[in-house]
Amino acid sequence: MGPPSISDLLERVWSAERAREREAAIFALFARYARGPAVVRALAGALDDGDRNVRWAAKHVLGAMGPEARAAVPALVRALRDPSRRDFAAWALGAIGSASRAPLAKLLAEGRTAAIRKAAAHGLWVMKCEARDSRAAIVQAARTDVSPLVRRAARITLAGLAWCWD
Repeated sequence: MGPPSISDLLERVWSAERAREREAAIFALFARYARGPAVVRALAGALDDGDRNVRWAAKHVLGAMGPEARAAVPALVRALRDPSRRDFAAWALGAIGSASRAPLAKLLAEGRTAAIRKAAAHGLWVMKCEARDSRAAIVQAARTDVSPLVRRAARITLAGLAWCWD
């Protein structure tokens, strides 16, 4: 009997009773370089899992997939808005790249809390030069956000863009 198939791993992500099994299935998908819409859907669904480690694993693998995980952007934005699920969502959005740029810029400008706006700035920083088109929102946050933590995060993001040529 060989390693589990991709479809077996996807089934485990969705329905394994123990959280450790769901988490292990997510990392096994990553190790097998599993890609495609079914994998992204399963990982996006895992962002709502009741176990923090399963959610973290899903965010890690989605971010590692980069632009191939763009269909998960709405689910990651929802995770970023939820304080109990925010950890690592900003990094994953930034790693996904340009598909996340507009939602992150909007959250930086309009996020309800300083924590959301700061996380959005971090996601844009992770994106590096792909965040160039959001420069106006980043500058605005660096100058005028009410939170010094958000202003600082935006300045750090701008510093990361300094070496990007238009």
